[in-house]
Amino acid sequence: MKRLLILILLVLAGCGDREPEQAATGQNREEIITQVYATGMITDQQAEFLGKFPKERFGKNPEKYNYLELNGLAAITDQQADSLGKVRFSLYLNGLTSITDDQINYLSEIPSLNLSGLVSITDHQVEILSTRNEGLTLELNKLSSLTDSQAESLSKVKALTTPEHLQPLIDKSKKQ
Repeated sequence: MKRLLILILLVLAGCGDREPEQAATGQNREEIITQVYATGMITDQQAEFLGKFPKERFGKNPEKYNYLELNGLAAITDQQADSLGKVRFSLYLNGLTSITDDQINYLSEIPSLNLSGLVSITDHQVEILSTRNEGLTLELNKLSSLTDSQAESLSKVKALTTPEHLQPLIDKSKKQ
């Protein structure tokens, strides 16, 4: 009887071999990222999985996983932005060329956010990012222009990267 109980316990323990991080999508983090680069798309379920991926589960190589690069994405849905907005490390979405106000709202509290595919941004979006991302890292490397009010708002962001031709306008706002 004792052997039967041990056997049952071993079988049950073996049923949980699959990483909890793989259970929802059937893929691990690297497989999802590879698929995103190959297809340029992400499913809601994959975005949810990546948004929940806990930083403490990075194991032996935490520096390898302290960022999430999804630069292959050309567009995301609001639901995907909501899921990815739960990331608590660096998120790179350089493939996005446009973004909605709702998506900015969802993504605005990520500690390090790279939206370097955006060529333009609205006043409202800048206000959201500068208010919530103040003191954190924000990269907007492809913006073609900024208004004075946008430059003033962005000057509040502690670590901001923009194109060189926009930096004097932001610096001027910091001095005022």
